[in-house]
Amino acid sequence: MTLTDPATRAAMHRYRDRRDRYHARIVAQVRGMGERERSRQMEIKAITYFGKPHILACDGQCDKAWGINGRPRVQLSNDPDDYEWLADDELGEAPVNPGTFEGRDGKPVRPKQQLNKWCARECERSVLCHPDTPIELPDFSVRLRNILAADTTAAPGAGSGAGGDGAGGGLDGDRVPKSGEVGP
Repeated sequence: MTLTDPATRAAMHRYRDRRDRYHARIVAQVRGMGERERSRQMEIKAITYFGKPHILACDGQCDKAWGINGRPRVQLSNDPDDYEWLADDELGEAPVNPGTFEGRDGKPVRPKQQLNKWCARECERSVLCHPDTPIELPDFSVRLRNILAADTTAAPGAGSGAGGDGAGGGLDGDRVPKSGEVGP
């Protein structure tokens, strides 16, 4: 069985057609969401992430995107995960090239490059969610805390991802889950 085999090629075309129809349906659902979600500018793309369909969404403000590890922050305690990202008003423009890459994809510099691998795994302004969940972009008009205040007083190890808080490792609901924090 090779890629030139007619049966293999037909199966590949059926898969691509099915995938494309599914992605188009997901994008149509997202575009049909409520007024609250549409009130903010949003770029969306239906993608396959770890073999499962997801929606990648962002506010399109790449000039304010520093990356999850590069955005300036204020440390709140001795816990390295207890910090607040600074609000957009407290920062200038982000560097065009923050020096981080996901595969060959870096921070987008042109609109055609938006919603690439860097956006999905590194950008703090984007959100990756299941098609059935509402899209809530992070609001960087205010500071965003990385973990819930209640988690800082929890027992050691609580909220480290093994707990049952459902927040994905003790993360605040405003925190954008990335790479290892998002399960398929």
